[in-house]
Amino acid sequence: MGIELSFILYGILSVFFIQDISQMLFALGLTMVSYFVLAVLCKDYRYQLATANVWFYFFNQALAIVFIFYGLFLIKKRTPATSKASCSRKRRSPPTASCSSSRQTSSTRLNGFKNRLFSIIAHDLKSPIYALRNLFRNMQQYDLPAEEIKGMVPEVVNELTYTTSLMENLLTWARSQMQTDAVKPQMIDVFGLMEDVSRLLRLQADAKKITMKLEAGDEIIAFADKDMVHLILRNLLSNAIKYTPDEGSIDIGARISGSWIHLHVKDTGMGIPPDALEKIQLSNFYTTKGTAGESGTGLGLMLCKEFINRNHGTLQIDSTPGKGSTFTVTLPAAE
Repeated sequence: MGIELSFILYGILSVFFIQDISQMLFALGLTMVSYFVLAVLCKDYRYQLATANVWFYFFNQALAIVFIFYGLFLIKKRTPATSKASCSRKRRSPPTASCSSSRQTSSTRLNGFKNRLFSIIAHDLKSPIYALRNLFRNMQQYDLPAEEIKGMVPEVVNELTYTTSLMENLLTWARSQMQTDAVKPQMIDVFGLMEDVSRLLRLQADAKKITMKLEAGDEIIAFADKDMVHLILRNLLSNAIKYTPDEGSIDIGARISGSWIHLHVKDTGMGIPPDALEKIQLSNFYTTKGTAGESGTGLGLMLCKEFINRNHGTLQIDSTPGKGSTFTVTLPAAE
């Protein structure tokens, strides 16, 4: 029926307009399931709007695009008003020059962040969905042999793996902006967490024949938010795999020094140029293609830095172009 873009619209509306996190996840999940049923399971339609009435098909797509941009306009429009109201409530008086300047800086930063986020949603999120749709459409229309299908599957799997990570980062960022994910520090078995994350990304590393080595003592216990540290480690390890060539190696380790724990992810990858490293240190968006052409958005590393700061930690990056990088996260140790 030409409603593929409508599902992107539903995702945007659910993430940015539903305040309750459980309702937002339900709405987003229902949208994804509905798309999967319509585009994958029930794909053999006797009536195809694209061939029966091509103008109405284009009208459906164009209407979805209009609503997408209108939804983004509404989000962008309400941001300054929200900041102004918040500032006025805090001061219980008309906004001063200092408050106005602070509000303008915060609004500019947030709008720039949202503009980048919307471009991610509009471009990167739909690519793997279209890749999956094209795979099933080719299977349906051309009766492809099994060997040819097997050759197409790895590319689709890589796209879906990237999308899964992107969706999790997007939802995490949305929760953090709505301030519904307060920091909940607890005792964390660092080595156990390292094992969980490495097991989660094992297939991604095996596809490039990358060796992962874990080094940490059993008695290293951190005191931080477990979910946030899990996301930090997952993003750092995922980036290390992405930028490490085939048959490379990655070391994941942790050591305790006084009242701090130093957790590091070291790879033998392509390294980071000095100008790019400066952008990362300034919390600017930076991303480039991986060694196997993997896509990226830069959102994961920004989330890492934000969550590390929330847990009273620090991030140090040491990198040599052509030789690899080491990301070291410092977190409070449990007493």
